[in-house]
Amino acid sequence: MSDLQRYISNICQHFIFILLIGLMLFIPASHYLILAAGNYYNAIQNSIYVLSLLLFITMIFGIVLGGLRFNAKFIPVLICLMTVLAILSTIRSINPNTSIWGTNGRFEGLFMLLSYYTIFLSSAILNDDKLRLNLIRIFLFIGVVHSLYGLCQRFDLFENIVIDRYASYHAISGVAGNPNFMGTYTVLLCGLASAFFYFSKTIKERIIYLICLILFLLTMILTDAMSALFGTCIMIIVFFVYLFLTRKQYSNYSEPFSSFKLLLVAMVIGIFGLFSLLLLTDNNYIEQIIVMFEDLENLLTGGEITVESGARRFLVWKESLTLVPTYWLSGSGPDTFGEAYHAVFPVRDEFFNKAHNEYIQILITQGIPVLLCYLTLYFYTIKKSINEFKRMYLKKDLKFDYLYIGLFIAVIGYLFQAIFNISVIDVAPFFWMILGLLSGWAWNKSSRFV
Repeated sequence: MSDLQRYISNICQHFIFILLIGLMLFIPASHYLILAAGNYYNAIQNSIYVLSLLLFITMIFGIVLGGLRFNAKFIPVLICLMTVLAILSTIRSINPNTSIWGTNGRFEGLFMLLSYYTIFLSSAILNDDKLRLNLIRIFLFIGVVHSLYGLCQRFDLFENIVIDRYASYHAISGVAGNPNFMGTYTVLLCGLASAFFYFSKTIKERIIYLICLILFLLTMILTDAMSALFGTCIMIIVFFVYLFLTRKQYSNYSEPFSSFKLLLVAMVIGIFGLFSLLLLTDNNYIEQIIVMFEDLENLLTGGEITVESGARRFLVWKESLTLVPTYWLSGSGPDTFGEAYHAVFPVRDEFFNKAHNEYIQILITQGIPVLLCYLTLYFYTIKKSINEFKRMYLKKDLKFDYLYIGLFIAVIGYLFQAIFNISVIDVAPFFWMILGLLSGWAWNKSSRFV
């Protein structure tokens, strides 16, 4: 590799780094600046399009002139296949115009899907551990600001500058536009902050990340988002399993509070405190959990599930799965779930433009082949990450272990909360960025100079 190629590659990676930071800033900024006017999603949509186009140009420039390469051809090949299938689904859509641009207020049509794929690939092609680490540190810092803004909403602070569309619900929406979306955002933050806290090398870092973790957990609780609570619980379990399996590897840690047993005790106390907080405040998690299990029992026993029930998503799942024989091959078209669903099932008290389950959403709108592509990408990224962790321990290459452990459990948490939630342009770009960073590292660091 020539010096010129190395220079161009370095410039391209740093420009991708800057553009991804811009993505983190533009989405919440667009929400805040235009929230009062109402149609704020247009600004987010346009900013994602522009930044994704710049990311794509930069990535291609780096590949052609800078010598950047995907070490694992599997990643770009799978994304290309997903792109082709998305285009075919759009062509065969029940409403091609909606499939291109997305429904009003959601905007997850073909162009947005291509933007997600671009964010994923540009994040995966970064091959500098320090760039990845700094990117996540900035993501956490922006998350702190976002969470503080949400707490100001919840406790009616700085009312002259804080906008709260969900004040009557006593639930934090931040500048994510919706408490559920804010909950999804905090799942990613909690996963990253947990790993950074546990594996901190100094007291100062440990205190900083502990404060961040507490702030993110508090914000997540106050969103009242059941999906976020579910994703966070699964994430904690996965993290503990990981720590248990690798306890001998970290047995020589001399830093305070790094003992697995001590962390286990702290987590038990934390979980007890969490449920105490839920019971002692006006938070409605407990009621939601009870209603959810009642609806699940009705679903399994053939009982009645009504729109008025607390977990209406069960009804949507049950009914939408009957559409699979019609749309199994290429789907109804990106972001056309509402049209496909309500063409068969009448609008009751609410128009469902999403399936409230990302996997069913993909199944109905894009078909089984696309769903299999998504699941393949998720499965093999997780599998390759686990293999890379094993290699990392054998070679005792633990310098950036906390970064990739954080990325890993954040991805796991998001994928599980997606069972009860929807993909939205407020949060999905961050998930694809984190997934890309993890994939780029797991697939033999993804890129290399040649």
